[in-house]
Amino acid sequence: MRRLDPDTWSAIFGLVVCLTAGLPVLLTQLNGQEVTVGPLWLWWLVYLGFVTSLVASAMQSEEASRGSRWSLAGAVVLGCALVLLAPGAGWTQIVLVYVAAISCYIVPWRVTLAIIVLNTLVVLVAASQASQEMHNVLFTAMLYAFLQVGTALSATAHQRDIESRERLAVAHTELRAASAILAETTRGDERLRISRELHDLIGHQLTVLTLELEVAAHKSTPPALEHVVRARKVAGELLGDVRATVGELRRRAPDLRDTLD
Repeated sequence: MRRLDPDTWSAIFGLVVCLTAGLPVLLTQLNGQEVTVGPLWLWWLVYLGFVTSLVASAMQSEEASRGSRWSLAGAVVLGCALVLLAPGAGWTQIVLVYVAAISCYIVPWRVTLAIIVLNTLVVLVAASQASQEMHNVLFTAMLYAFLQVGTALSATAHQRDIESRERLAVAHTELRAASAILAETTRGDERLRISRELHDLIGHQLTVLTLELEVAAHKSTPPALEHVVRARKVAGELLGDVRATVGELRRRAPDLRDTLD
């Protein structure tokens, strides 16, 4: 069974909280009390649309595409309508905090700040309709403003941490590629150095030895001629082996495509 990462668990608990926010309206409805402004079915319709938009924007938050921005806009509008249609429903305003948090992954910070201001004004209006005491209204609006700002800052820090880890992974990959290329280049340089030394030192000396044995073969007496010819043959074969080895070392240059792969 695959383990879920913390980001997935965070999204699941956020969805659970948003779903739980509808319980006060449901319980009030079961008790026969009126808690919504307008028809009750309208509030539930807005609530269903809000949850759908919030889930869609959360699922598309990594892409930050036009579709995710439209989903976020729907969540912002429907969330505000959700609170205003049920001003006395208790903790329904908590859904606005999640809207502000998700917006950090989709839109720039200035847009997130505008969303926070809008949500705070909505909370202020809803609190003023539910309570007549001004200090309670201001305290509620200030509390949700602080919650939104703190959550948005945490989401921004999390997003920057993800981007930093991605950049670190890219840098690590580039470093490994550079190390592989450097190692292959070093091996290629060492092969070329060995081939030059074989060609310049042993190859030249074997060439001189072959020439000397060729001369000796023409001047040697018949008893020693057999040994001179044999030595000349061995020197020629050795010179051929050295030249073949030098050619093979020079042909085995590093392949850039294989190294990158």
